[in-house]
Amino acid sequence: MKNTSPECPEPPADFAERDRITITARQNEILQTLADGAKTTKDLTRSFMVTGNAITQTIKKLRDAGLLRTRREGVRFYHELTAPYPDLIANLTIKAAPHPITEQEIQYVAKLRNAGLTGLALVERFHLKYPNRSADTVRVNIVSKARSRRLCR
Repeated sequence: MKNTSPECPEPPADFAERDRITITARQNEILQTLADGAKTTKDLTRSFMVTGNAITQTIKKLRDAGLLRTRREGVRFYHELTAPYPDLIANLTIKAAPHPITEQEIQYVAKLRNAGLTGLALVERFHLKYPNRSADTVRVNIVSKARSRRLCR
């Protein structure tokens, strides 16, 4: 049977000489799951409760970085690490997972909006109380959540 699996780059011979790679917390969770052995795409979608498309995109990024390889057996694709997990992460930077937006942040943005603050003035006031949020997170995500709940205009 002809192997039609995607290209599976092998990891560099010496991980220490490789450029430092940054991965997300979710990508690291997938690598940890694969440390126990090969898993199918379907196994990973069930484990992480995400769509097959989301897992496939993440797997492609990890495969392109040389951190895992994919093999096809019949109609199933099996994903496995290219080296033991401790060796893989030794030279990786893992981004912290983003902090979820809290109810207090949504309520505070609604209060500021109802007081007439918008744009930069709203972001600056918000950062006095919550300095770790980006301006984009405030303007787009938090304001949108407050407005969708009809807490502000």
